[in-house]
Amino acid sequence: MKKLSALTTFLLTPLLLASCWYTPGVRVDTIFEREKIEGSGMFTELMLNLDRDTETVKVTFDGFESSPSKLAKLSERTELEREVTNEIGIKSKYETEYHFYKVELSQSETTLVAGKLHDKIIQETEGKDSESASFIRGTDVVGVGFYIKRSLYEGKLRTDMEDFYAGVLFNHKDQFYNGNTLYETIYSK
Repeated sequence: MKKLSALTTFLLTPLLLASCWYTPGVRVDTIFEREKIEGSGMFTELMLNLDRDTETVKVTFDGFESSPSKLAKLSERTELEREVTNEIGIKSKYETEYHFYKVELSQSETTLVAGKLHDKIIQETEGKDSESASFIRGTDVVGVGFYIKRSLYEGKLRTDMEDFYAGVLFNHKDQFYNGNTLYETIYSK
């Protein structure tokens, strides 16, 4: 058996070390491994409690608690963040992957929690005249859900780079708002 030359070892060492920082893609069907997904921004009180055994979600917000409900996947997409070429010409690709989900509440529960969430939006944007505040204030809440944001390197999940965000669904162009940022759940090129 041939021994590796010192040059080959020198060139392969950074590659082997770099591969330790990345994990193969984690399946998003492991959502129920989490116990809860918390809201942020103006939705800090929004909580999605996940039950692994029944694969259901309970939504709680401002005194409201839903019955256990199933999830529906709305969409997923991958966006190119940047491509980097190193000094020897090797290209690396960094991407962000999104998975959007809706909690399938009953019509009465949806109406009740949507009203409470819309009231919170009105309260938090009161006195703000920016275009985004006006848009958010004037858009109807039609549901509750969450999305998973995953940072990828060369198509693989970067270690500890998977985040869950609870939020609301708007009726305008299938938009999702997490209390800080507005996203289109259906990406059109």
